Amino acid sequence: MSDKVYSGVKVWIDKNFIQNTKGAGELLTNLEKSSIQTIIEKLPVENGIFWTRRPSNSKDISNNQETQHNHLLVKIDLDNFVEKLSSANFVNLIKFVKNSKQNAQVTQMSLIVPGFKSFQKSLKNTDNLKENELVRSKKTKLNKYDLNKAVISLELEENCCIRSYDTTDELRDLILSYTKSVAEYLSKTEGADNLIFCDKSVEKSQAKISKDGQGLINLWKDILESFPLVSSDQALAICSQYPSPLLLKNAYEQTSNSLLIADIQVRRGAGVLSNVRRIGPELSQKIHKFLTSRSSDQLIVNN
Repeated sequence: MSDKVYSGVKVWIDKNFIQNTKGAGELLTNLEKSSIQTIIEKLPVENGIFWTRRPSNSKDISNNQETQHNHLLVKIDLDNFVEKLSSANFVNLIKFVKNSKQNAQVTQMSLIVPGFKSFQKSLKNTDNLKENELVRSKKTKLNKYDLNKAVISLELEENCCIRSYDTTDELRDLILSYTKSVAEYLSKTEGADNLIFCDKSVEKSQAKISKDGQGLINLWKDILESFPLVSSDQALAICSQYPSPLLLKNAYEQTSNSLLIADIQVRRGAGVLSNVRRIGPELSQKIHKFLTSRSSDQLIVNN
């Protein structure tokens, strides 16, 4: 991977993580070898790690504004984590996750738990539990079912997944892989503001796109017609006012009005049989959700 992708990327690591984690020195060395700037200081979340990036395409040299990636890593000891997974203490774990995300101003989080995968596998057969694992299991009255239920609950309800490592090499690779993913993500999204839409993703469209962009408006029309009960006349009326998804998206965001296109007139027929109708509030709200929603779980169309 080119070092240019890492340009402007900073890894922020809580000083307690460095002090209390075996292999932290090797991790810092590898980050330095990859030309990744590392900041070690007391963070809002103890044992936390997050990333920021300065725009690489900014023409203003004095512009030091950085974008924080929407993900947080937090290391937690196995004993502490297993104890919190029990039914009596699970509410405290949920509270810890919520507070950590709030303090770091993110919505996605991963807990790094050393040795957790080995402990999870050992619960499949109580007879194979090692002495220290058996003590943990008896102390918390935790079984395989409760463990998996708690882990799934964290991921689905709190957007928090569990990552594990057993060796310092695995920890190094884990942090480096996250850093690589973050750098690639932020690099690719820098040009998103100028993106009209990705025509390659609409393979079934009948619109033919030339290299000079001819045909894009037909593709935009096809996208609009993919909404239930949207006619060709309605799609054309919207396209005449907003020739691209980006223009309509920006208009929605600037006005904060989900009914922005509700009053666009749709002319049907010709001569004495012609009539004029409006796009209507229902379709306007659906398209507003489609273009502006940041939740992957939000339904665009309710059946």
